[in-house]
Amino acid sequence: MIGSFLLVATMVLHPIGADPASIMKIFNLAVFTHAMAIVAILFLGFGFLGLCKFLKDRYGFSSFAYVSLVMALIAGMFAGTINGLVIPFFVKKMVDMGQTNIDNIVKFAFIFNKCLDYILVSGMSLAILIWSLLMINKKVFPTYLGYFGVLFNVAFLIGLAINFDYSTLTGFSVFVFAMVVWVVSTGYLLSKEKS
Repeated sequence: MIGSFLLVATMVLHPIGADPASIMKIFNLAVFTHAMAIVAILFLGFGFLGLCKFLKDRYGFSSFAYVSLVMALIAGMFAGTINGLVIPFFVKKMVDMGQTNIDNIVKFAFIFNKCLDYILVSGMSLAILIWSLLMINKKVFPTYLGYFGVLFNVAFLIGLAINFDYSTLTGFSVFVFAMVVWVVSTGYLLSKEKS
């Protein structure tokens, strides 16, 4: 649950800036929020390991969900590193050196980051879907949580079908806040089961 709260804080504080001048203005906040997101990823991976073990099944679906999640978290770590550390430090270094023609490099980094964002949201969605179906099948948590995870995935797929951009700050925030509802609910119920 710690990772979820850090992600919410990241999204609330997340600055907006895509050109070098904007990036220089938000440098400290960009570095701080993305460093916080990277720390959140560590906690999320650890927390989901507990869920994976709890929902363990004889066919390995829970383990497959965890592998999907880890792939997503690795993409998220790289996205946060590029967007919040590499780009700001690169822009700062280039501006300090008097280089001002860096727009194309920054654009390339944002395009690369967009791809990583889609790996993150897709891998996370797949993991949530598998674990939600296991929750429904095993009846280990209230079934509404499993159905919420399935509904989350239906909404995610509808978003993809209508070209909703999950890589924008708004799109990614919508995804994160919906995901956090599922994660915090699952974490809370899992902690009650283990106590």
